[in-house]
Order: sequence, then C-alpha cells, then structure tokens
Amino acid sequence: AVAQYPHELVTYGGNGSVFQNWAQYRLVMRFLATMTEDQTLVIYSGHPLGLFPSTPQAPRVVITNGMIIPHYSSREEYETFQALGVTMYGQMTAGSYCYIGPQGIVHGTTITLLNAGRKYLGSPNMRGKVF
Repeated sequence: AVAQYPHELVTYGGNGSVFQNWAQYRLVMRFLATMTEDQTLVIYSGHPLGLFPSTPQAPRVVITNGMIIPHYSSREEYETFQALGVTMYGQMTAGSYCYIGPQGIVHGTTITLLNAGRKYLGSPNMRGKVF
C-alpha cells in the first residue's frame, strides 16, 4: 500500500516512513530551502541533525535509517524504539527518498545487482550476464 496513512507520514508498504512526525518534515523543508552549496544536510531516521559544512562536490543530503544493533533488533525492541522516536523503518525506498512510484524498488534492486556483479564478476558491463 502506497501512502496508506499519509497523515501519519507512512508512505510505503504500510509502515515505511520518510519522517516520524510533521515537525521533522517542516524542519527538513526549511533546511533544504536555505542550505548553500557548501553545506550537507544530515538526517538520521527522519531526524534532521543539521546542516554541516561541506564542499560543492559533497552530497547534498546524507541519510541513515533504523540503526539498531543486533542485541536490540527484535521486533519488540524495534517497536519500543520506534515509539520513543529514536528509530524508524524506512524500508528500501521510503526512508531514502528514492520512492517514485513502483520504479523505486526496481531502481534499488537494479543498482544492488549491478554493483554486486561489478564486484564479484569483475566486469563494468553486465550486458548479457545472468545472475
């Protein structure tokens, strides 16, 4: 289900989110509207951590989601941390902002397969290869 609960910012798969709350959304929009080419926005599980000095060649936004160490990675622990607002399940596409219709997951899967092929097959060209 895509945007099953848009008022709750659930944009993908029933629980995939980009932000945990509307304050995070508004703050990110403000940062994006005011940042310069010498800044990078850092976001952790929907929380905008701020604008940091960078260079024009650096990424504009760096995002990480759901960083839970294995000892605390049970479903119960995850739900507790999500309720506390310290983690979220961004899924493969929602939390990384690459969901643009059904092609979002196709894009992520394609890039993953291409990079695996390049690394393990040692070829920059995957044409004609079967995985």
